[in-house]
Amino acid sequence: MSYEETNPQDINTKKVLKLLKPIFPDIKKSDVQFFYHGTYNLFIVKKDYIFRFPDRSFYNEKGYDLISREVVFLDTIRDLISFQIPKPLFVSEDETNPFMGYKKISGTSLSRCYDKTTGEEQEQIGEELARFLSEYHSKKVFKIIKEKFYREVDTSIKEYQRSWQEYREKMESLVYPRLTREEKDWVRKLFDAFLENEENFDFTPTVIHGDLDTSNILVNPKNYQITGIIDFEEARIGDPACDLIFIDEGEVFCDALFRNYKGQIDPGLKTRRKFYFCRTGIIYIHVGVELSYPRMIEHGHELLQKQMKFSNLNYC
Repeated sequence: MSYEETNPQDINTKKVLKLLKPIFPDIKKSDVQFFYHGTYNLFIVKKDYIFRFPDRSFYNEKGYDLISREVVFLDTIRDLISFQIPKPLFVSEDETNPFMGYKKISGTSLSRCYDKTTGEEQEQIGEELARFLSEYHSKKVFKIIKEKFYREVDTSIKEYQRSWQEYREKMESLVYPRLTREEKDWVRKLFDAFLENEENFDFTPTVIHGDLDTSNILVNPKNYQITGIIDFEEARIGDPACDLIFIDEGEVFCDALFRNYKGQIDPGLKTRRKFYFCRTGIIYIHVGVELSYPRMIEHGHELLQKQMKFSNLNYC
């Protein structure tokens, strides 16, 4: 199971009940089921609704802004794609107690059932995901989101490259002291190979989900058809390769994904997606250090060790 699925809630259930009382006057403790805790504490309410309350580090005006932006984003793209996405029905207007709620989309997270799929079913899922990403990464979606959210923001490749240089410097300050010599050498080589290859900064930006893994893909557990895509809080303009880092899912899935993906597959895309995959553990360590979350740091180290072993995979 993922870190988020084992991470305990950091908002008191009594507080959740109090905040939901105006919406559901008859609500009781048994109506609220904690599900997981990542950027948000997620609760299933009355079996039919999903409510998301920010992690304590975002339980403030920043969290309120994060939710507000996601609500507008979801409303903006809803009619531009054919896949079901959350439709917020309840959004807190109190900046000190931010939360959002929406009608639960049917299905279960692919992460909870992928290990039961056959090769044929993996191919089917890869094909469907390619269709979603082809729609989502389209020029039409980019134009509308750019105009609405990034009209005065520099989304150029040059700025993207600069931001990665800046991230590396920050990472070396916060993460390196937590790494073994072997891990430092591996991470240094990983970033050198990425930053020194100009081909990695020669792509056409698109709107990206930013956190697209199997936990955010909902499927019908009987036939594994995709029923929805969730958790768009990281959505932004960026590198489409960020949404294609399905390496753990295997060769059959990856082949189907790339064979049916209609977006631009530039020469460096597969190299970049491998970089994004391999740096995931570093992100957990980095954020864990910033927020003083020991369990997140520990999980980041576990991921890093795993990614060091799998970094030589050739498929996808």
